[in-house]
Amino acid sequence: MKNSKLIILCLTAFLVSLFNLSLAQTVTLSQLDIQRVAVAKNTGTTTGTKFYLNGTPSGLVSALGSALSVTTEYSEMNEVNQTVYKFNGAEFTFEGNTLVDFHISNSNYYVIINNIVDSTNPFKYYFKVGDSLSRLSTLHSGSYNAKEEKRLFFQIYRTETTYVEEFGKIKPVTKKILLDNALLFEHNSGVITGFYF
Repeated sequence: MKNSKLIILCLTAFLVSLFNLSLAQTVTLSQLDIQRVAVAKNTGTTTGTKFYLNGTPSGLVSALGSALSVTTEYSEMNEVNQTVYKFNGAEFTFEGNTLVDFHISNSNYYVIINNIVDSTNPFKYYFKVGDSLSRLSTLHSGSYNAKEEKRLFFQIYRTETTYVEEFGKIKPVTKKILLDNALLFEHNSGVITGFYF
């Protein structure tokens, strides 16, 4: 099990790198801010607690409830113990308090790609297994136009603010830092079948 997970993680990282390299001069993938991407239980409303991808294990349990199981597994690739939280149709892996990956395989959960609420369409940024992939065509045309046969990628970034002195005044400078992680929407025949981070 551990070896197959390691192989899947390595293959995913390789595919993301290869995909980004092949598109470097032709298509720009859409980028998502890690502070605005979340997972929530599918309760049919947008009011539930959300787990943000930069959150902690306690935030995950607060948003999704108690896991079916919590195990410690050794990551040969990272040479560190990881804590795996398994839910019905979802699995989240942490190194310490940092989320390193997740997989969602059913419609029990939403992946929210922007935490801004649209008053005319509250579910505009909410996606679940079974949804039409074409909803992304106008929201994130870069990733949608670059989609592969069964995969659609989003680059993930975080912002970092530093302060510099300019003409005797302290000025904040914010920059995007692309992360190694990507958000992957799996799809088949135009329908979302799973999510990976």
